Amino acid sequence: MKNYLEQLATLVSVKSLTGEEEKILRYTTKFCKELGLDPIVTDAGIVITVGNPHASPSLVMCSHLDTVPAGENWDSPPFKGRIENDILVGRGAVDAKASCLAMIHTASSLKKLRFDGCLTVALSIGEEGNNPTLPILLDSIKNIDAGIVGEPTAMNICTSQRGLLIAELQASGEQNHAARSKGKNSIELISEDILELQSIKWQNHETLGKIKVTPTRIEAGIADNVTPPIAKALLDIRTTPAYSHQEIVDVLQKKLSSKVIEIAGMWIPCQTPAKAIILSNVKESLPDANCFSSETTSDWVFLQQLEIPSVKVGPGNPKYSHKVNEQINSEELEHGITGYLNIAKRFFNIA
Repeated sequence: MKNYLEQLATLVSVKSLTGEEEKILRYTTKFCKELGLDPIVTDAGIVITVGNPHASPSLVMCSHLDTVPAGENWDSPPFKGRIENDILVGRGAVDAKASCLAMIHTASSLKKLRFDGCLTVALSIGEEGNNPTLPILLDSIKNIDAGIVGEPTAMNICTSQRGLLIAELQASGEQNHAARSKGKNSIELISEDILELQSIKWQNHETLGKIKVTPTRIEAGIADNVTPPIAKALLDIRTTPAYSHQEIVDVLQKKLSSKVIEIAGMWIPCQTPAKAIILSNVKESLPDANCFSSETTSDWVFLQQLEIPSVKVGPGNPKYSHKVNEQINSEELEHGITGYLNIAKRFFNIA
């Protein structure tokens, strides 16, 4: 059997861009079977169950097999899975195939042990795009008591993460010849609202701070000599548990003259309940880990929607996520494999 870093290198060498995950699903299914597991594979991903699916407690470990595109200027081919000086370089090495591998090995280890309860590993696809499949996988898993979300955190413990709300401002003005225009100009109106965004006082969240609203696109104009009837601005809003997404829209609508339209709001903010058993288990299993809050979103939102207490934790340095020369070393990977196994053993009270 290959060592862990070599196994991860093989996973990395199977190119799995979002929307092109057929090969990685086939390979990962084969790999799971070689470890004595019984994976169920569908178009939505892979589910591995160990223990009694009808027993409590129930823990789900979830991560994703798809990756973002490689980009340019790599020092070595991004899908070759090159190992040099005990460091694996390749797209998906930390985000998030290291977490996937560590979860698979945790399931393999627990299958050899006697315990009460059920561990389910859910490896989804589409996470890096607009059609994540984790909700489909979760729908097939019943009575989940707690969750682990596998993303690169250097095995530190993420107990809260920002949400993402995409909203559009629409300002209406008078369409007229520019030389004769005397009425409302939609560009001027929406510009005033964009400036007004800076004056809104948002409530501070204890760990994530304040909501951040960033205009990212402006669209207006039908001709060079015509005042535009409509101007639009797209807002990237990084949210916190201090407000629901609807409350944020309501605040914006009250403060601005433009119409505020929610475009996408499924990425709600997440937070681990302070008294959650999974949080204490993870802290005890990873005594050297720090707790932190994350600025980025993840599939955690789908566990949050189901009110499943969860934490985000996984092997690999998050600074390499989505970057050129994404990498992980064997110590980091083994720390993840050992850490996940310790979490599962403590959760199921396995000596």
